[in-house]
Amino acid sequence: MKKLLPLLVLLSVLFLISCDSQPPAADTPEITIDLTQYTIVRPEQATDRIIGAAVSLKQTIDNRYGIQTAIGEDWIKRGGSEDEKPFEICVGRVNRTALSDISFPGSCFTIRMAGSRLFLLGSDDFRTLEAVEYFTENLLPEDGTCLTLPADYCYTSEPVPMLYVLNRGESYFSVVYDENLDNIKTEAENDRRDWEVQWAMDIAGTLNDTAGKTAVTLGQDWDKQALAAPTDSFEILIGTVNRYETHEVMKTLAPSEYTVRVVGNKIVLFGWNLTTLQMAVDAFEDLMQSGITADASFGLAEDFNLTGSTDKWFTDIPPYTGGTLTAAYDAGHGALALLYEDTDWNDYDSYCTSLTADGFSLYLENMLDDNTFATYVNQDAMVHLYWLENTSTVRIVTSARPDVLPPVQIEPDRSPSPYPVTVTQMGLDYDAGNFGMSYIFTLSDGGFVIYDGGGPYGEDEDRLYSLLKTLCPVDEIHIEAWILTHAHGDHYGVLTKFASKYGNEVKLDTLYMNTPDYLEMYNTWNFDQSGDKAIPNAAAAMGGKICKLYTGQYFYTGNGDLRIDVLYTHEALFPTPLTVFNNSSMVTKVRSRAVDTGSQSILFLGDTQTESSGAMTEMYDTALKSDIVQVAHHGYDGASLAVYKQADPAMLLWPTSSAELETQTRDPASGTWYYRIDYSLRYDLHVKEFFPADRVSKQFAFPYEIGSGNVSFPE
Repeated sequence: MKKLLPLLVLLSVLFLISCDSQPPAADTPEITIDLTQYTIVRPEQATDRIIGAAVSLKQTIDNRYGIQTAIGEDWIKRGGSEDEKPFEICVGRVNRTALSDISFPGSCFTIRMAGSRLFLLGSDDFRTLEAVEYFTENLLPEDGTCLTLPADYCYTSEPVPMLYVLNRGESYFSVVYDENLDNIKTEAENDRRDWEVQWAMDIAGTLNDTAGKTAVTLGQDWDKQALAAPTDSFEILIGTVNRYETHEVMKTLAPSEYTVRVVGNKIVLFGWNLTTLQMAVDAFEDLMQSGITADASFGLAEDFNLTGSTDKWFTDIPPYTGGTLTAAYDAGHGALALLYEDTDWNDYDSYCTSLTADGFSLYLENMLDDNTFATYVNQDAMVHLYWLENTSTVRIVTSARPDVLPPVQIEPDRSPSPYPVTVTQMGLDYDAGNFGMSYIFTLSDGGFVIYDGGGPYGEDEDRLYSLLKTLCPVDEIHIEAWILTHAHGDHYGVLTKFASKYGNEVKLDTLYMNTPDYLEMYNTWNFDQSGDKAIPNAAAAMGGKICKLYTGQYFYTGNGDLRIDVLYTHEALFPTPLTVFNNSSMVTKVRSRAVDTGSQSILFLGDTQTESSGAMTEMYDTALKSDIVQVAHHGYDGASLAVYKQADPAMLLWPTSSAELETQTRDPASGTWYYRIDYSLRYDLHVKEFFPADRVSKQFAFPYEIGSGNVSFPE
């Protein structure tokens, strides 16, 4: 019986529009509309759509006839009358007497004459837009500014049945979201509901507040029969849920589009990522605000389809013709990442050819194991893409062309180096509560590469400046690259304080980083948004620019002393959700390019945790292999043991105190799972040396003879 509700409601509505589409009788008087004398009028309290429709009509008339049509609102001054200015084309439900008795039998629009006024009105905003479109295409004359119509002219479009979410406060609808989302919110700072859950709750709340009771239920998409809930159930579907209707809608949308669409008994709200899904939710909330009636009713036409798009991303690129688009991810800062599955290297190679044919030029190409990476640019845009052998997937990242691209054309200087290349692990003030990590490469030209820097407590910014002064073999402190693994305060806090205090005394070339979009960060545990402004401001204070890096890119520093390969950035994780902010850590591999002493590598994991570890071990076979590895997340719940086994290091940089290292590696039977990993790192792998980050800084040559014990610091 529930399935018949919308139809029964429709049949119960009386047909109250007293006009049809029949030609007028021969003796019907006519009226002439001289467009030069008419004003376009819309409601004083109009939605943006109605305002836009009125403006669009004015522009059409003005452009077609070369006139300036007046436009205004339906407001009447005190003591005035609506008949004072009777020559009006009224768009929407204006406060004119002729519209007071109009209602609609479904979703449709009407165009009618009443005296000298012409009314363009729909059952909702979208049908009103259709009324304006019909008027401009079928009734406006091609030549001249006069339009002649029967004095009782009335045209009504064929009504479309309605799907009612609320009918006088009653409803059989549920608002549905993905069962895998976090639907819990507590007083803890980092315990927030995921956006999709909150949006679903907001929609259900608005409808139930209108009904004055719980008419609309809220639920997850879990279903024992997998992809199909009963087809006769009435649901508002939020995001990527396991419903047939949602998956059918997905096939029709471009990555930058969003939609609110009626499909059978479902209302599908969909966008490929949180950015576009929010637009769909906002559009639906706008529909509720403008469409809920005084008797607590709200519905959409059974053919309703509101589809829009955003220009946030650069998407004017050739289409990828191989595989299937299965996910699109807002990669932050104007970048959009696309995932194509069931594809192969030939599809990837063909797409590279199409980019070249479209005017893009190859800027960078890289191979890591059997994975191929390439960056293409033209004067307007950058396209970075990569083929992953183990998963048969292609990922494409597109954005407007950045101001800074990674320097990739540097050859090593084969003349004797004026200064030795070294690595210094800066001691941090753990007593002050400072944390994080700080590593400094001194280059053969006297410049520096800095990793992270440490947290904001204590005075470690002074310690860093003093250390750079001590290490600097030339007159100017020149930081060629400052690399941030991720935007947690214990990793960028020293950067911001250092830039504020010593920005005028140093020179920074480039700050390298890759942080997620705010909407994506919000859903994560322990996200930190304060760096969004603080980090760029710090770079600017030192005269530097920001370069955003992506998985598979690389760059050189100094005289070519170091080659730094990016093994992971957060866009390589989706469609696995970014649930823990630490999984946004950029993972890089630094390789020494020394001519005489041979090459060596250091793997910087930042605060990498479980999900990003899985992405890397799935992506690579041998690319993680490194001589030296920075222990992830300071030895706490960090990278998986599989990552360390693939890396197989002989030396570990452990960014925590000696005392904490001992605690972390003491008991293999500990109930704390990551302590068992720490124990394995210390005793089960082939590690020869450990470098905890106490207050005492440590320095070694790079390349370094691991196990030599030749470690010092030039105090």
